[in-house]
Amino acid sequence: MAKRLVEYESFKDNPFDISVDKLNFSKIAINYRDIISESTGEIVKKHEMRLVDRKPYIKLFKEAIPIFQELSVKSHRVLYEVLGDLKKGEDDVYLNASLLASKFYLKNTRDVLSGIKELLDKNILCRKTEKDMYFINVRLIFNGNRVPYYEERFK
Repeated sequence: MAKRLVEYESFKDNPFDISVDKLNFSKIAINYRDIISESTGEIVKKHEMRLVDRKPYIKLFKEAIPIFQELSVKSHRVLYEVLGDLKKGEDDVYLNASLLASKFYLKNTRDVLSGIKELLDKNILCRKTEKDMYFINVRLIFNGNRVPYYEERFK
């Protein structure tokens, strides 16, 4: 391991090889339309193809960065659980302090509860009426496309 920053290798082009994820890329058909063939006069189905990345991801919006930077280590632990468990297109997560404390090898739930409280204070989460359920702030993070989510709620 290099001791000084200048001892690390530098690159002209990005060396991180996305081709290792090639199984996550696939083509999907978009913009179906009928076209009349000039030679035969019959209707031919035409569509455009688009390459999509199917590897799971979570969107983190820029306005979240300064908020996340201020979080304590306790809150970061809980936040990473939220990000890892967030289902595509959904706006809520299950956070049970006892289960998380056990997962983090903690003797009590105090640190987990402290982390959840900070996420509530910073408006990253808010409580849902069901026990141990929380809404995420979809203005800061989301899994998937927010357009259908928006259209469903604000038609």
